[in-house]
Amino acid sequence: MDQRLTRNQVPIETTWKLEDIFPSREAFLIELNALTKSAKELALRQGKLFVSASSLLSNLEDYFDFSARLWRLTAYVSLKQAADSSDPENQADAARADAANAQMEATLSFFEDELMDLDDSHLHALIQEVPELEEYQPYFRKLFNKKPFRLHPEAEKTIKALAEVLEAPYTIYSRSKLADMQFESVKDSDGNTVPMSFTLYENSYASTRDTVLRRNAYDSFTKTLDQYKNTFASVYAAEVNKTVAVAKLRGYKTATDYLLQQQQVSETMYDNQLDIIYQELAPHMQKFAELKRLALGLDTITYADLLAPIDTTSPQTTFEESKQALLDALKIMGPEYHAIIEEGLTNRWVDYSDNVGKSTGGFCESPYGVHSYILMTWTGDI
Repeated sequence: MDQRLTRNQVPIETTWKLEDIFPSREAFLIELNALTKSAKELALRQGKLFVSASSLLSNLEDYFDFSARLWRLTAYVSLKQAADSSDPENQADAARADAANAQMEATLSFFEDELMDLDDSHLHALIQEVPELEEYQPYFRKLFNKKPFRLHPEAEKTIKALAEVLEAPYTIYSRSKLADMQFESVKDSDGNTVPMSFTLYENSYASTRDTVLRRNAYDSFTKTLDQYKNTFASVYAAEVNKTVAVAKLRGYKTATDYLLQQQQVSETMYDNQLDIIYQELAPHMQKFAELKRLALGLDTITYADLLAPIDTTSPQTTFEESKQALLDALKIMGPEYHAIIEEGLTNRWVDYSDNVGKSTGGFCESPYGVHSYILMTWTGDI
């Protein structure tokens, strides 16, 4: 076989069930319109967010409820895109949601502006009056940490309105990688022709025991990437320039400081990770590469061989077998935990098919108020 399956050709049981977020695309579109209306209604509260402790609590509850609904909606289109970014409908829905999201965030940017006018003493007094506000303390701490870098309200509104444009570099990169890239099929050591894709290379061929297949796949992989080098260099440069510009506008010392604060990571922590990789881990990895060359019986070890396994067996397993192994192993976590894992593995929380347009790698998305969704590509390798 030298052709990959399209999304509508893969067994439905290997895909996730997005109906748990919205039962249909029509329901998604209805919610999108409803959220746009809700944003306009919330905007009427501008200038009135904390006239009293009770009004602050009510406004926060409504704002967080709106944010949770928006989270579910954006997760829905994001998951559809991750499953098949080559589908024009998925692309259209993502673009529609991104545009609406940018507009709604711009409309409601005053929320953070006004809440930042609070100081610790005022907030403490309001909490004393209405103790239920205490649960919002983590939110206020994160908000207050951004105070020194907050721009004029109109500038903040403008940046949020441009969110779709500012995210364009990553969107272009993702669409190019998942929807446009076409890789040449490759041959294995037995002369069989097998399909090739970004996902197949990443999850299967890069770590296969078949040296011929591994190196042929690497050649096909890099040949296709080379055809996109100018496009990817341009969008990466645009992303870097955007980040540097926003960091300067906000008054950060460096773009690194700007990015790290969003993740609540200190520069010391970040530098320590790099130092460990370069200074402590690197010598061991170089030694490991040489040992792997000897174990595999290779004259030279190339980049294509770095993930090759050194064991001589090739155990395979099915998803059902692995599911049972996981459930058996996790019984020790107790019945409640075990039941959640079983439900997730049984009721299509996991998308593990391989199909054209599917996202590479793996991730877990947990939209508020719904269960988690896990993306991976099943290869059968234990």
